[in-house]
Formats: sequence, structure tokens, C-alpha cells
Amino acid sequence: MPILKCGVTGCAYFYDEKCSKSVIKVSGSDALRELDTSCVSFQLRNREASDNYNLEIGTIDDIISENVSVNCEAKTCIYNRNYLCYAKEIKIDGTRAREKHETFCHSFVNR
Repeated sequence: MPILKCGVTGCAYFYDEKCSKSVIKVSGSDALRELDTSCVSFQLRNREASDNYNLEIGTIDDIISENVSVNCEAKTCIYNRNYLCYAKEIKIDGTRAREKHETFCHSFVNR
């Protein structure tokens, strides 16, 4: 599993440049560049969502890992093998994202 660094501070799963989900999904089946991808797992952070996700995951510091499984639809990326990401490290960006399509995989490299 890749080491995931997350820059999407407005996501409910964001915590200290990590993702509290154990699996994320990246879209962009016909992507030609990183901005053609997006993190489908993005959920806008709001008070209600934050409270619910924190309750779901318990003590956040104890269970968040840098290593996250990445299901990837970007079949044009060199790191995609059988819809899984095999990059050593992956960065998801979208600092001001309020919707999924405003996020992107910064690690995408077109074949």
C-alpha cells in the first residue's frame, strides 16, 4: 500500500496530512493529467460530518496509518495496475475543495 499524504484540509477524513479511511478511491479513467483525476472518497468537512466520523473511528491518533489502499480508475497512470495504485507515495491535493471534482491525485503520471 502506498504512503498517502493528503492536502485536502476541507475533507472530513483529513487528519494531520493523513486520511482516516483505510481505502480511498481515485477517479479519472481517461485522465491525461493530474487535474483530470479526483478523490471520490472526499466528504466535505462540516460540524455534523466531523462529529460522526470521529465517533466512527474512535481515538484517531491510535488508528490512522500513512499507508492507505488506493483503488484507482485512472488506467492511464503508470502506477495503476489492475485498478490499484502501486506508487510508493501518493499525494492527494485540493486545499480549497468543497466538492470531489475539486480534488486531484498529485502523483498521477500519464503513460
